[in-house]
Amino acid sequence: MTEERVLPDANEVEYVSLDEALVLYAEIRGLTLEAVAAEIRDISLLDSALTRPIHAAHYAAADLAEQAATLVWGIAQNQPFLDGNKRVALVVTLTFLEVNGLRLEMSDDEKVQLMTDIAGGNTVAQVTALFRLRLRPLA
Repeated sequence: MTEERVLPDANEVEYVSLDEALVLYAEIRGLTLEAVAAEIRDISLLDSALTRPIHAAHYAAADLAEQAATLVWGIAQNQPFLDGNKRVALVVTLTFLEVNGLRLEMSDDEKVQLMTDIAGGNTVAQVTALFRLRLRPLA
């Protein structure tokens, strides 16, 4: 199977906002939004990771696979929360893909391995290559 670029329609990509990411984190951890504040190590690191795909699209004409890879990698590497960074990175990225009409065709075990590989040093380029092979339109 060859890699295919998943091109977004110009100006039609939906991005996950900072507030939405915090809500997702609260849901993942079973916390109230008020309790999330105590779990944040550095909010600017989360904000930076969330804007990475926007910058990649604007400055590097990144397709949705690369934008998603940039997002998951950025959150996982920035470690903005005290705990749960890999989980929230994955959930935020899956949400980003879903609102843009895509799903990541991977088993739960493969998703765990993906996050382990990112923590172990996989690059954005490696994650992008995997995503290009595994992204499918929502049915």
